[in-house]
Amino acid sequence: MPELAGLDSVDWLTSTTAMELEQVPRSLVVIGGGYVGLEQAQLLARLGARVSLVGRVARRAEPELAEPLRAVFAEDGIGVLEEHVVAVSVDGGEVVVRAASGAAVRAERLHPVSNAACAREFVNDDAFVLPG
Repeated sequence: MPELAGLDSVDWLTSTTAMELEQVPRSLVVIGGGYVGLEQAQLLARLGARVSLVGRVARRAEPELAEPLRAVFAEDGIGVLEEHVVAVSVDGGEVVVRAASGAAVRAERLHPVSNAACAREFVNDDAFVLPG
């Protein structure tokens, strides 16, 4: 995982632990708009979670693909905030994901998603701004 401010204070899900949940969370923030993030967001939304996705939608795909994906996500009730994440924290039992603009998204659970097997690809995802 990248060094994202506050990440160590949150009990976040991986793609594996998300599939091992015995109950679907009431709400969830997915960080990362790559293929895996898009898939996990839609799956959990269709299982009943209120899902917000933070990160650029399908940034490695053809630009014409992103708009139809946004439309499908809107139909599925998935909120999309296409910004960089700068920090996460816990407040009142909820995870708070803060974007560079100051916008914040709150949810019961956090699922930072890599769209590649290696951490280097994850760190380079447009959803993250790392210190330094």
